[in-house]
Amino acid sequence: MIPPRFKLRGLNPAANYTVRAIGPDVIEGYMPADWIPDWWNNEVTLSGHALMTLGLRFPVQRPEQTILIHLTQAT
Repeated sequence: MIPPRFKLRGLNPAANYTVRAIGPDVIEGYMPADWIPDWWNNEVTLSGHALMTLGLRFPVQRPEQTILIHLTQAT
């Protein structure tokens, strides 16, 4: 089962943000490759509005796993 999208809060809806995955480095083998979101291996820039209303789809993970992302306001 694919987890629901994670919606961020408290962002400026008019600003753009660059999102990049920090870790874990390796998630292949835990799930089919087509379940890994496109932004996982390539940083992406999205509006604050999109991040708060649509959110990000995270890869499927085991209960003991966590995901770390880095979000910066684009200039």
